[in-house]
Amino acid sequence: MIHATGRKIVPCDNAPAQWSCNLAVQGLVPTLAEIKAWFLDDAIPVSFAHKAKEKERRKYHCTLGKFSVNKAGWKLCHIKPVGLNSRTPLNDVGISELRRAFVDLLSPTNYFLLPIQWGGLGEAQEFIEGYASNKTPNKPFEPDLRVVARPLAAQG
Repeated sequence: MIHATGRKIVPCDNAPAQWSCNLAVQGLVPTLAEIKAWFLDDAIPVSFAHKAKEKERRKYHCTLGKFSVNKAGWKLCHIKPVGLNSRTPLNDVGISELRRAFVDLLSPTNYFLLPIQWGGLGEAQEFIEGYASNKTPNKPFEPDLRVVARPLAAQG
């Protein structure tokens, strides 16, 4: 998809956030060159699944699959909302708004994991505010990844 500015944009859902979280939990820190190569090779998920009618129009087809934190029993919850909540066509949304949404989507300081059976709590604004208020100001929340990594590493 080409933005009104001429820039290429790729619509996505929460899949890239789950992908990056999965990598982080495994202790993997790819370089920008690796991310660029993976993206060009269509190896970074852009959605949980594609609708049949979308497949022909899409350039990137990688879906979440094995990178899902849900399969390992976790739900990824965002602190600040990441959706655009607009019916404006993506190519007409301001590029700064798209950039903000992208950063909020992927920023590890903007999400946390909950056991999937508690996942509904991660949607409740009161819970999110309580969680966010327990973070140390000016310091990102650092979860004990040893607890999270066991189920993700076991999924193979």
